[in-house]
Amino acid sequence: MNDAWGIVVAGGRGDRFGGPKQLELLGGEPLWEWARRARLEGGVAGVVIVGEMAGAVAPGTRRRDSVAAGLAEVPEDVPYVLVHDAARPLATPALVERVLERLRRGDVIGVVPGTAVRDATKRVEGERVIAAVPRDDLISVQTPQGFATAALREAHATVSG
Repeated sequence: MNDAWGIVVAGGRGDRFGGPKQLELLGGEPLWEWARRARLEGGVAGVVIVGEMAGAVAPGTRRRDSVAAGLAEVPEDVPYVLVHDAARPLATPALVERVLERLRRGDVIGVVPGTAVRDATKRVEGERVIAAVPRDDLISVQTPQGFATAALREAHATVSG
């Protein structure tokens, strides 16, 4: 099907990492290329790369600004869009397919994959642990995040600042 496009957000500075993660090599290829390829193999018709590399759309100051820049390049008639962080290279084409399958059912406007939180989680004040956080109702959110394109455009149009 040609009803979906991907946006790979690759504009982060990587301050905590010590440099832009999306430009790091894995198997001889930059992480953003792994993300782009998985979107295409998972069934999207086109991919917009948002980042500082040649041929990419210029990123914004914040992630949402970069998503908006990528969204502006997605054709108006495309019903679904997947947003993916380039620094997450191991999201598989099968995950892309599952997100798209769920969107195509038509009863949701967004799909965000996640996994159960397995690590102990604590609430802290300064350097002091003050409580354990129950994990039963927590998930660790991942990408690609899938949306009905019109709904994502509307959300971006209504957000200010």
